[in-house]
This record gives sequence, C-alpha cells and structure tokens, in this order.
Amino acid sequence: MKIIFLDIDGVLNSSKTIRKAGPRDAGYPESHIDEAMVGRLNSIIDATGAFCVLSSSWRVLWPLKEMGELLRRKGFRGSLIDATGRNSTRGLEIRDWLLTANDYQQSNIRFIILDDDSDMEPNMDRLVRTDWDIGLQNEHVERAIEMLNGGVV
Repeated sequence: MKIIFLDIDGVLNSSKTIRKAGPRDAGYPESHIDEAMVGRLNSIIDATGAFCVLSSSWRVLWPLKEMGELLRRKGFRGSLIDATGRNSTRGLEIRDWLLTANDYQQSNIRFIILDDDSDMEPNMDRLVRTDWDIGLQNEHVERAIEMLNGGVV
C-alpha cells in the first residue's frame, strides 16, 4: 500500500492563495485550496496509486468526510482514507498511524510526507518538503513519484 501523508497549508495552497482569498473568505476553506496544486497531487496519485491520509491541522477543524468533499470540489481524484491522530509533533502522529496500520494490515506501507514543515522525525527521509510561498510544484511531484514507486519502503 502506498500512502501520502497530506498537509494542506503550504502544499495545496500558498501564501499567494491565501492573500488572493482575502479576509472576506475567512472560514471558507474552499477558497484556500489551489486547483493547480490539487492537479499536481492528482498526478502523484495517478502515477503511484497512492491513498491520502490527512496529517494537516485542518483535520482538527473539519471532519474527514467534509475534507474529502471539499477536495473533490477542487478537482481531487484520489481517496482520502484517514487522518492522523494527535501527538506532540506531526512526525510522531505519522509514526503512530503507521504503527497502527502495519499492525492491522500486516503489510509494508510505502509512504511519503507532503508538508512545508520539518517536524517529521523519525521519518525525515520520507519528507517531500514544499514551501509555504509556492506550495506543491512539479519538482515535488517528480520526487514524490520517485519515492513512492522506487524509494525505500
């Protein structure tokens, strides 16, 4: 199974997206998702068959089903299958999710983390780090596909 741990801010949007949305759209997350970046995420999914697990802080604000619907309205073609729990850092939340999933499925999971933050220990080697100013770009897509299809499990 291939998994993308998905952040939203700095991955599916950027500082430009948020500025463009403006204060009148505060509380309306749909305006805070960039369709071009969703298209790039779709490219990763199409090339790898990966499923998405929401690791973004958005998981605390909106239920998983609502997040899936929101992403689909912005063009998302993948499957948002779960969200990470809460721990002291995002890296530990991802570790906990992986431990539970591996125990349950008894199979190896190949994964990447799409995020603009760096608190991903103990899985820094699986981080495809984006940038808050530009979000998910083609070079990130290429690296993500390589890691999911040919990287270390």
